[in-house]
Amino acid sequence: MRRVFAAVAVALVAGGGVASAGQDKPVVEEENAFSYISPEVRAKMAAQDKAKSAANIVRQAVAQHDGTGFTSIALQGESVELAYKGPIPDAVNAAIDEARKTVPVSVKDAPYSLAELETASAEITEQLRTRPDGPAHSVEVTPDGGSLVVGVDQVTTLQALDLAEVAVPVRVAQRERMASFGRLDDTPPYWGGARIVSTDIPIECTSGFGVHAGGQRYLLTAGHCGRPDAGWTNGNGSRFIGNATHEHIDHDLLLIATDAGSRIYDGGVGVNEFSKAVSGWAWTAGNEWVCSSGSVSGVICNHVVELFNRVLCGYNAYGDYECYSGLVQTKQFDGLTAGRPGDSGGPVFGLDGDRVVAKGTITGGGGVTLLWQQFGTAVGDFGIAPLTS
Repeated sequence: MRRVFAAVAVALVAGGGVASAGQDKPVVEEENAFSYISPEVRAKMAAQDKAKSAANIVRQAVAQHDGTGFTSIALQGESVELAYKGPIPDAVNAAIDEARKTVPVSVKDAPYSLAELETASAEITEQLRTRPDGPAHSVEVTPDGGSLVVGVDQVTTLQALDLAEVAVPVRVAQRERMASFGRLDDTPPYWGGARIVSTDIPIECTSGFGVHAGGQRYLLTAGHCGRPDAGWTNGNGSRFIGNATHEHIDHDLLLIATDAGSRIYDGGVGVNEFSKAVSGWAWTAGNEWVCSSGSVSGVICNHVVELFNRVLCGYNAYGDYECYSGLVQTKQFDGLTAGRPGDSGGPVFGLDGDRVVAKGTITGGGGVTLLWQQFGTAVGDFGIAPLTS
C-alpha cells in the first residue's frame, strides 16, 4: 500500500497565507455576496462568529502546546465548551483567558483524551483495514469523548466482530456505508471547487484550496482520488494542471503542484458559478455551521458539525482498501443530499464577510451526511498555508 507522508516545511500561523499572483482570469462575483444562502442561515452562521474565533484561539494553542489532555471543543450557542483530561498547560490556559475576553468558555473534565481515543481507534482501524469483506467499516468518537463506536452493515455484537480489546469503551452500531465522492474548464491560476480529472485512471474529483509551502504552489484535494506522480487536467481536459507530489493516505489528503490561486468557486455548476476569495484558515468546532462546494453538487450550506475523528474504510480510485482517520462528520440540516460522487476533495468553508475561511476538504458521505478532513490537519501533515487575497 502506498504511504507517502513527505512534509513540505514552511513557517506559518493559523489564518496566515500569501497573496496569490497572476489573478488575470475573469472573476464573477454576485452583486450581494452569498445571496444563495437564506437570511435565516446567514444569521445562524453570523451568530457563531465570536464563538468560532474564540474556539479557534484555544484550538490553535492546543495544536501548538498541548500534551495529551485535549479531548474536544464545541460551540454551545454563543459560548465555547472545552473538554479536557488532566492539568491544562499554561499556554492553553492563557488562550482560554484570551478567548474569555469575547465569549464565555467553560472547561469540563473528560474521561479520555483525544490522544487515547485516537490510539484506540487506530488499533481498531488496523484490524478493519485487513478485513475489507467484513461487516465493520468505520470508527467514530462519540461527541462526549467517552467511547468509540464501530459502524457495521447489520446488527451484530462487539464479540461477533472479534476485535482485540482496546483501552477505551467500544460499542457497535448499524451505520450506512459512506461512499467517496469531480466546475468544469478551469484555467490558471487554478481555484478550489473546480472539477479535476486524473490522467492516470478515469476519475473526476474536485480541487480544494490553493496552498503554498517552500515557494511552491499546490492544489489541496482528497488523497483517495489519486497518487503521487499521477497527472491532472481540468474538467474538460483542455488544460494540464500538474502532477500530484505529496500524499497522506491515512488523512485522505493530496497535493498537486501547479499554478494555484487564492479563490474558490461557489454557487452552481455550469450556471451562477461565482467565486470567492480565501481569507485564511481556521479549526472547526462542534455544532459549527459550514458550507461545501463540490464540482457536481455545487455549493451546499447548512452542514452542522456532529462528530470529530471518524474513521472511514473503503476502496480508493485504484482499488486499494484504505481507512481514513480524523474525519469530521456533518449533517445537512435541511435534509438535502450532502454530496455526490465527484465532489471529493472539494472545499468545506466558513464565511468571513464576502470572503471564505478554509475549513477542510471533502472525503465522502451518504444521504445528509458529509465526511471531510480539517484544513488544520493538512497544515500539520504538509506544512502548508492557504493562498489568500
